[in-house]
Amino acid sequence: MDTLLAKNLKPYLTYNESRITRLLELMPPKTRPLFYILTFLLHTNLRGLPGYIKDKEAPCGIESYAFPPDLEAAFLTIFPNYPLRQRMSEHSAQNQLCIKSLLLMGSLGSMAQTAKSDFDYWVCFNENSLSPKQLELFKKKLCEIEKWADKEHDLEVHFFPTDIKRVQVNNFGDADKESSGSAVARLLKEEFYRTCVLVAGRIPFWCLTPTGISNEEYNQYKEAAKGSSEINTDMLVDLGNLYEITTEEFFGAALWQMNKAMDSPYKSVLKMAMLEGF
Repeated sequence: MDTLLAKNLKPYLTYNESRITRLLELMPPKTRPLFYILTFLLHTNLRGLPGYIKDKEAPCGIESYAFPPDLEAAFLTIFPNYPLRQRMSEHSAQNQLCIKSLLLMGSLGSMAQTAKSDFDYWVCFNENSLSPKQLELFKKKLCEIEKWADKEHDLEVHFFPTDIKRVQVNNFGDADKESSGSAVARLLKEEFYRTCVLVAGRIPFWCLTPTGISNEEYNQYKEAAKGSSEINTDMLVDLGNLYEITTEEFFGAALWQMNKAMDSPYKSVLKMAMLEGF
């Protein structure tokens, strides 16, 4: 089993990279730099930049984040006069790497992508690793970056703070509001796994497993991965399996899309067609 997971790793990374390339190609030129900047702002807590929290306890940082080659050009485009090198030297001691994985989901990277597509992110973290104060500061940081993107760049960004333990049991919190509604949680997970693009951090474990496996088989793969010499589990995040979706959930999703069609008819038609295909 662990050999199969390792075998699936390289194709997944290649596929994910191709999706990032494609979504950037389809993105308006003025929006493209923000793809890199938004991730950078989550990773850092620098004075004078959007999302800065003046508190030493403010969480930030994404595991395994590496500055992409296009970041510098993007940064100069958005913040041409900012003293980045000086501020970065102040930041290094603060970085707590509280974000385990940052993933885009939804229309970006799919056939439904348009120039007006929202940036919907799942910001995966362990809530029990933060104090109540830190959790409040973390959510404040996400909110401030969202407001800046909307006000300064007319870009709708949603950061959904996603507790890893809760999402494993299909408790999505606020993320439900942007998808099929809280009554159809497994369809939200299906939409996430079908559309998610890994931006930074850990790879969802499910993406390396065979399709259609039961929860029991999924747990067997998790056990096989532990202590394996074939794959490093520190680069994976377990967001839970997706196995069975009930008829009632499809009905609830259809009603939800009828409601969403008032604002986004094209997107709702696509999603209704997808539900019919299931």
